[in-house]
Amino acid sequence: MELRTTFDIAASLHKITYNDPVIFIGSCFATGIGKQFEAGHMPVLINPSGTVYNPVSVCNTLDTITDGKKYQKVTFIIYEGTWLSFNHYTDFSSEDPESVLDRSIQGWKRQGNIYRGHFPFCNFWALPGFTGGKGLAG
Repeated sequence: MELRTTFDIAASLHKITYNDPVIFIGSCFATGIGKQFEAGHMPVLINPSGTVYNPVSVCNTLDTITDGKKYQKVTFIIYEGTWLSFNHYTDFSSEDPESVLDRSIQGWKRQGNIYRGHFPFCNFWALPGFTGGKGLAG
């Protein structure tokens, strides 16, 4: 009995070089693999919205990249005295809305201007937790 799904994947004609920008988006697995590339001195952008688990949040991060979206204080909500964003991991939350804004901007700036990497790597888990039709990032 086969307890896994197997399939053949043809070798890509495009190979990653040390100069190719690579984007990693997803769970802590994406962060771990991205840090391996970073240790090899490759240009990487690793989880600019923090660790995100579900497919909707991965897509939201990709939309932010491709649309060139800029975060503003009005994109955050306040809940029980804490400012947060459904598009960011909980590490971005704070009692100070300016701090949330700064963290969200730094998430994109901290690793240079390589938002449009040639090789996106995305992974996710499907977790329950949708509010108002929007996925929660983490």
